[in-house]
Amino acid sequence: MRPLKVSRKVCAHYRNVVKGNKFTPLEQIEKKFVRNMALVILEVHPEGRGTYCLYGKLHFIVSDDDVVVWMRNNCPSPKGWKKDNEKYLQLNKELGIW
Repeated sequence: MRPLKVSRKVCAHYRNVVKGNKFTPLEQIEKKFVRNMALVILEVHPEGRGTYCLYGKLHFIVSDDDVVVWMRNNCPSPKGWKKDNEKYLQLNKELGIW
């Protein structure tokens, strides 16, 4: 798993639109994106830069220098995507996500 950073804009947006994360510290948000990145369906970014990640209804873009630069919640889930609950819980424990 590669470490990720989250832009200030994405951090503020995440706190406002992802349920239960209004007061989540930046460090925890970054850990959640690392976890999510391990569970996503990856697609090539339409403009050819970065990685377009589809984590259920949460879609985000990770730049080539490992910064989450864009996200949107409540998007259509990708066809065939299903969250691996066992791996999700394992990653939470490994990363110290509470």
